[in-house]
Amino acid sequence: MIINKLNILNTMKRQITIVATFLLVLMLASCGGSSGGATGGPGTPANPSPNGLVLTLTPVVDTLPANTLDYPIFMGSPFMTQLEVLVKHPNGNIVADGTTVNISSNNDSIAFLSRLDDPETTDVNEFTSGYGTVFTETTGGKAVFFLHSNSNPGTVIYTASASSEGKTYSNTLRFTVTEGPDPTVQQISAVIPRSSLPVNVNGTEFYAGTPFMIEADVQVKDVFGNSTNPDGNPPVVNVSISPASLLYFTVNDDV
Repeated sequence: MIINKLNILNTMKRQITIVATFLLVLMLASCGGSSGGATGGPGTPANPSPNGLVLTLTPVVDTLPANTLDYPIFMGSPFMTQLEVLVKHPNGNIVADGTTVNISSNNDSIAFLSRLDDPETTDVNEFTSGYGTVFTETTGGKAVFFLHSNSNPGTVIYTASASSEGKTYSNTLRFTVTEGPDPTVQQISAVIPRSSLPVNVNGTEFYAGTPFMIEADVQVKDVFGNSTNPDGNPPVVNVSISPASLLYFTVNDDV
């Protein structure tokens, strides 16, 4: 009888131990395991600061040719492009209008900055000044700047920044200025078969093949040396001569 009671007690102890172990496993599973246990999958990253700003710099073109011809600044110049800086909150909402965006170039000898002209003036895009650092305010979440190439090729880094809650956030753009047009290329040139004419001492009337007349072709090229017809139409060319007592010009009939 005593042996039977001992067997019963041992059986009950084993069952209690099994139940306790099972409960302990459940507790560890619900808590994610002990600090020294095996690691599971990646955790959820912390949410970014709701007060941060995300800046995106987008130029119309990725490169500009060097301004080897020293062209002045004007709208439509082949040596400039527009750059938009879009400023958003981490949740995707754009910043309020009037947010100040600063932008700077790390080498304004390669490319420099300008901004839109004063809307209160009557001129359009005067571009009276170029800057290494300039600022403007956002409209619709965007700040608009202009990039201008100088005479030397190379790479320049633009850094745009804006502030929120006393902290400054920034982003960069790497921009390339390539080799520019040949500065010796003449945009307007006259092609003449010879450089002299005999004197028409007898006042002979002009006719096809007369020795007292030669044809001169005036060629118009763009800044890159390519022949051009603005808007698909022949360009209008004005010519003059001095002294007019020695030579004069005529043009072909209207055909």
